[in-house]
Amino acid sequence: MSEDNHRPDAESSRNTPPPDPGKKPDSKLINLLSWRPANRTSRILLLLVLIWIVGLADLGLTLLAPQNPDTEFVEGNPIAAAMLHSPDKLIVFKIIALTLASAIFIVLRRHRLTEIACWAMCIVHFALALLWRVYFYQW
Repeated sequence: MSEDNHRPDAESSRNTPPPDPGKKPDSKLINLLSWRPANRTSRILLLLVLIWIVGLADLGLTLLAPQNPDTEFVEGNPIAAAMLHSPDKLIVFKIIALTLASAIFIVLRRHRLTEIACWAMCIVHFALALLWRVYFYQW
């Protein structure tokens, strides 16, 4: 009998190289940090998650800002400014806007311009987050 007949997975073991005893196994953290989305759809979905996180943070800060008696808060979005007196309407508006934008990006996800637009939206949202940082730092 040959040695291969004793192992049930002899065929698969021929195709995989033996482990290198001198190489340390990669930790899960290193694998996580070196991960990057391989295709456009994955990148767009990741960017949409970031847009939603910063967008919802913006909503929370927009609702919190008018409560500050020391500064005068001016909402830059005229539609949202009209809804500041009614937080429920503002919440619904923001969620509908984020959902509509996300749906458009998902439908058009295979186009290069869609990814560029997602990156631009992320940059704008993070710039807005920096403005919030300045606003609340003055409190």
